[in-house]
Formats: sequence, structure tokens, C-alpha cells
Amino acid sequence: MTGSYTWHTDALDVTLSWDKGSPIRLTSLACHGTLLLDLPGTVLPGHASVPLVEVNLLGEGHRANQTRGLGRTECGARLRHESVQESRAEGTHSLRVVQRDRERGLRVETILRSVCSAPAVQSRTTVTNEGGATVVVEALTAACVPVMAADDPILVHGTSAWTAENRWQERRLFADGLLAVDDTAVLPKPQATTVHAVGTSTWTTDGSLPSALLRESGSGRCLMWQVEAGGLPWRWEIEHASACPDVLAVRGSGPTTADHAWDAVLAPGESVDSAPVSWAWSGVGLDDAVATMTRHRRALRAASGIPHESGAPAVIFNDYMNTLDGNPTTEALEPLIDAAAQVGAEVFCIDAGWYDDFGDWWSGVGEWRPATVRFGRKNGFQELLDRIRGRGMVPGIWLEPESIGVRSPRANSFPEDAFLSRHGVPVVENGRHVLDFRCGAVRDHLDSVVDRLVGMGVGMLKLDQNVVPGIGSDRRGVLPGTGLAGSVYAYREWLMGVRRRHPGLLVENCGSGALRQDAGQCLLVDLQSTSDQPSALLYPTIAACAPLLLPPEMCGNWAYPQPGMEEGELLTTLVTGLAGRLYLSGHIDRMSGPERDRVARAVRVFMQSREWLLRAVPFWPLGLPRWTDPVVALGLTDGVSTRISLWSRAAEPREVQLPLPPGTDTDAVSLLEPAHGPVLGLGVSGDGLTASLPSGPVAGLIHLGIPLGS
Repeated sequence: MTGSYTWHTDALDVTLSWDKGSPIRLTSLACHGTLLLDLPGTVLPGHASVPLVEVNLLGEGHRANQTRGLGRTECGARLRHESVQESRAEGTHSLRVVQRDRERGLRVETILRSVCSAPAVQSRTTVTNEGGATVVVEALTAACVPVMAADDPILVHGTSAWTAENRWQERRLFADGLLAVDDTAVLPKPQATTVHAVGTSTWTTDGSLPSALLRESGSGRCLMWQVEAGGLPWRWEIEHASACPDVLAVRGSGPTTADHAWDAVLAPGESVDSAPVSWAWSGVGLDDAVATMTRHRRALRAASGIPHESGAPAVIFNDYMNTLDGNPTTEALEPLIDAAAQVGAEVFCIDAGWYDDFGDWWSGVGEWRPATVRFGRKNGFQELLDRIRGRGMVPGIWLEPESIGVRSPRANSFPEDAFLSRHGVPVVENGRHVLDFRCGAVRDHLDSVVDRLVGMGVGMLKLDQNVVPGIGSDRRGVLPGTGLAGSVYAYREWLMGVRRRHPGLLVENCGSGALRQDAGQCLLVDLQSTSDQPSALLYPTIAACAPLLLPPEMCGNWAYPQPGMEEGELLTTLVTGLAGRLYLSGHIDRMSGPERDRVARAVRVFMQSREWLLRAVPFWPLGLPRWTDPVVALGLTDGVSTRISLWSRAAEPREVQLPLPPGTDTDAVSLLEPAHGPVLGLGVSGDGLTASLPSGPVAGLIHLGIPLGS
């Protein structure tokens, strides 16, 4: 049976096609009436088509001997159309696509969701075993999206490491790694090469990033995607099929057997879900594609049902970065609390070490009871929390729920199945066990910890994860990656239970800085730390690129002003904080009055703009910055007002041109400036601004349009 179905969302026209001898595939896509993809079924020979779903089963594998990734699976090729049905509910437009593998008795259901008026969708696939025998799934894609590649495509992708997050780069696919090997005139079957990225363990953004973008160098057509791993390993890949040289296949998945020692053993009646993957299209370039994905991310959060932070983002002061560094005491905290309140902070977070009386906060985690020696007396910690509230701020606490120190007294009270283990040996990393959230004793313990802290007046949790368990745990007789997935699913359920039980609780996600900032994990929280980078001069590139992964209001950028700091460095760290969600630290208690006034002014600027930040989308006037670029710029705009964060690390004075979005009002003002004269010389130049920058580190925040806060 041959057929097709066109799904109309507010911004997209998506056509799926099928016939008697092939699976359903995406063959046409238009964005706001502009055709971005047109692949009639006759164009693609069967062996080069891009099935909507790929399912790799143990005992079958792939249809080509050179395939190493997600594509060309035997099961994916056997899938046949059963039904396509759309529905609308509460602002969400969904398309349910059902296919069957009749040979193995599998029902494969793919859901495409459009949650806003932007040209973006989220995809997810569920495989259900309706046959009579057990099957083992080794890999499962959320969807496979074809891209026309007649114009030499450019891959925009990123990598992260501790204190060096969000380093993005561009590469031309056909000149650097992706090519058609040969055609069927020489080879018996068409071959292909792939470009891929893989995330490992629970630090989902350590190394390659789960989001990337393909753009055509001439037309500006773009496809952006994100694997919403939710704390699990993941894979995305781009395949070039030689039998159809103008078509690329883009695929995304969660963990796989080959990459992560994961599988899903499905007895009759059992199911497995893929990781969700979101896709955003644009016909005009990278900035528009990222803006589309930003709107989609916000809509996913709104539709999640999770009780996120209500209202505008609160100003947080955290005592860790370049300040107490895990050594909080009553003597150190009291003046910091008072100073944070004076500059306008609304939340004061006590970071690591608050539970430790032995001078080693690292390996003693796990009991989560306030130290006594550090805080002078039995109720000293409670008195600090009361002091925070008495100064008009919400108390926050650092917590690392997934780890327990090897010397923590609590570790000996847990049952054996409380720890991730392999070959019966508990996993230990840097003096810590990693907890298995499938164990009821673990969840009960952490529930009691959170409930006790909330009862003490804590209104914010900074959830960190500083060690990872490698490939996972083989306890319960499963592959290590499968055990890891089970624990991660249970952790997410635990965290959602915390949020439902305490809906007013502010929750931050941190993973050794930003090594776990995938979109699925960030859906559960209110903000994400963007780095642990202690250098104010290295942080700008991280802050400028953070909105490629997160909505700007979730990007917790540290600003850590210090007494006696040079003017240029002070401006640099404050502008970094204001480039996203201001996340304040530093010894402001030791500052002079004028220095503290500068910090208070930055807080006021953030407060004036935080409502606006909730609707602003990013753009990059100078292109995506590289790690060592002398000048870095990030723009944010809501279509009426525009703000540019500009940092210079150049040794010599220079002048830069800053293109602006069409229609921008070029009545510009600098919201931050030094105490003695302007930092930036600004002028209108054609369709943008000209900024004159002095030598040495300097930064400025430029605003155009209606004044913020008016």
C-alpha cells in the first residue's frame, strides 16, 4: 500500500510517505511556506532511503557490513505503515505514527510533538514486543531526519571539559570526514561514512555535546537538534549514503550496546522508550535556528507539568566560587550574608562543606547533617539560616545526592544494592561511592534529608555531581549501561517527587560545573551552572556560547567581583554574569563602599531586565566565539529591545563592527561603565554599531530600544 500524510503545525508542513515495500519516511518539509526538504519516494532507491525509525535487534544487526552506527538496521527496513493520526490538546499538536515489524511481532510508535508556534518538533519512539518470544533491543532512534546536502554543508558542534565548557566550532562535512565512498557501479552495495558524537556515563556534556546544527553554506538552510538524554549516555550521527549523494541522514538516540554497554530485554508485552530528540529548522541561518530551538525549549518546560520557579529569575549569591571554596564557617558567612543582602541578592546559597567538621568535605558527603564545629555550637547552622531569612533572602544549600563518601558513617548503614557495582565490587571514584536510586533505602534517605532541610527553612537546592560511575552497574544481572539507565530513571523520578512535594523549592543543576547540562536533565530544574571556570578573562566564551544549549534565563553565569579588582576585570566578570542569569559570588564583604555600589548596580541592571530575559533569544554579532578570540559578543533580543554583551581581551586598541537584527532601534546606551568615563566608544554604522575598544581586558553591556525596566 502506497500513501502519504502531511501534518500541518503552526509553522511546519511535514509529509511522511510509505509504500508496500518500505518503511515510513519523512519526504517533504516546509517552514512557514518555504520548502526545506523535498524527497519524493521515486528519488530514493530503497537501500538509500531514510526510514523514520531505526531499531537494532540482537541477532540481526545491520544491512551493510560497514555500518557501525544507528542506521541501516534490518528491523528498521522491515517496518511497515499501520496508522498515522494527529491530535491537539492544551496547546500541543501531536502526530502518532505506528509501524509494525510483523516478522518479530514488534509495534513501533513514534510521537512527534509541536509545543509552540516555532518550526520545531520533539520526537520519541516506543518499541513494544507483541510477539511470542523475547527480543533484545541494542539501539533505538527517536527519529531519523533527512537533509538535502547539495550545497556544501557545515556542521556546527561543540565540546566541553571541566572549566572549559561550550567550545563550539564549524567544520565542512565533505572536506573533513564525510564522503561518498563509491557507487554501485563498483561496489555491490552502496557504502557510507558517518560523522558522529557520543556522550558517556552521567556527565552528558563532558566531551562532545548532545546538540549540534547543520547549515548549508550558501542558502542558510539549517537543521538543529538536541538529544534530551536526561542524564543518560547518548549518540547522534550524520550519515552520507553514496547511492543518493544529495541526502544526509541525521539520527539521535540514547544509550546503545556498542557505545554504552546498554540493551533492553523485552519479554512479550514489554516496552522500551527512546531518548527524546528535538529538531528545529530555519531557512535563514544559525541565529534563527537557535532562536527557534530556544522558544521550543521554553515551551517544553511549560508543557512538562514540573513546578518550576515562578516569576522572574531570582538573584542568587553563592559562597563558593573564588570565595569560601568549600570552607564555610560562621565567621566567614555572617559578613557575606549581610553584604549579599546589601547589594540586593534574593537567595543566599551555602555551598560545599556545610556538613563537615573534619576539614575534608569531599569524602565525607552522605549524611547531610550540619556540622557543629564549623558553626560554633549545636544550633549554629540554624542560626545562619535564620540570619539569611532575617536579611530578606531565601536560604540555599549545596547537595550531592548521588554520591556518598567512603568515610561517611552513612555508607555503612546502606544495604549492598544501594551502590552501583560491577562484578560485585562497589564503584568508587575519588573517594566516593555512587548510589543506585533503584534502591528504596537510598530514595528514603534522600527524601528525609530534603524534607528536613526544607523544614529548617531551606528554599533552594544546588544539586551537584562530581564523580561518575563509568559505564554503570551490572548488579541484577544486566549490562552495566542498562543498570546505569535504571538508576538514572529512578533518580529522575526521585527528583520529580521532590519538586511535587515542595513546589516552591528553587533547584539548580550542577555537574562539576556544566558537565551535565543536557536538555532532558535541565528540564527538571530551574537553572544550570555554566562553568566552574575561576578566571574572569576565560569565562566570556563560555557565557557567550551557553545559550546554544539552554534558554538564557537558565544560564547561571558566575560573576565573582573582588575587592581591589582592576576596572577591566571587574567589568568583565559583571558583564559575564549579566549575559545570562546573574549568579553572584566574591568577597563583597571586604569591598569598599564604592566597590560594593558597583556590584549593587549590576544587580539592579539584572532586575530591570529579568522579565525581558524570559522572552529574549540569542544571536552572535561576531559569529560563534572561539576559546581564545580577543573579542567576544553575545546578543539577546525579543524583537523590540536588544542587548549585547561585549568583552575584549585584546592587547591593543581595536574597533569592531556589530551587526544587529533587522529593524533594531539604534538608540544605544551602555548600561555598565567604569567610574571614570566610558569604556566603549559607540557609534551607528550602517545596519549595526561600531565599538571602539581600548587595550587590555574590558567589557560593556549595550542596550538598544525601549529602556529595560520601563
